Amino acid sequence: MDSDVKEKIIELRRKGYTTEEIANLLNLHPDTVEYILASYGVSERKREEKEHKKEAPARFDVYLDRSVVARRPAILDKVAEGASIYLRELIDEGVLEEPEVIVGFNPDGFAVALAVAKAMMKPVGYIDMRLSSASIDPLFSDIVDKKVLLIDDVVSSGEVVGRIISVIRNVGAIPIGVFVLVNKSGKNDISGVPLFSLFELRILRHD
Repeated sequence: MDSDVKEKIIELRRKGYTTEEIANLLNLHPDTVEYILASYGVSERKREEKEHKKEAPARFDVYLDRSVVARRPAILDKVAEGASIYLRELIDEGVLEEPEVIVGFNPDGFAVALAVAKAMMKPVGYIDMRLSSASIDPLFSDIVDKKVLLIDDVVSSGEVVGRIISVIRNVGAIPIGVFVLVNKSGKNDISGVPLFSLFELRILRHD
């Protein structure tokens, strides 16, 4: 793994972020974050747990550097146009219901949600994910009693998305789907909500 990513993980831990929060911010699997933290002696898991575990093989994860797209709005708009074409096909085929609101929640992925919402001419909602809290941001479109499509750039374990789905359901909104540019989770749904993506990453092992 890139040394810059490892340094960022350690920096976030020292600032008080939990493993799950770090994983969400860097789009990594929580186990990968915990493995790096443990190697630097700053793991939040108890040492006793490690003593009872058998030596495990090295874990693998893929860090997605999206800086090229993030720094170039024109490219992001083109990506969003392609995403909207795919989503429209899913809607026309009856695979996905017509969303009433597009909802973003991850600061890094919110630009994707905004761009796709613009391409699909839909209002935008936002779930505030600062630290361990999760609440609907009143500055954006209301999602109560609305069919919402969650959008992010990458999904890793799906744990954070699962929390967002719970928040949405608790306010009476209807999560009809999750769309990401890159799916690293290997899942087809999260908490019973279908997951769609443009790309799916898988680790291939060869003997």
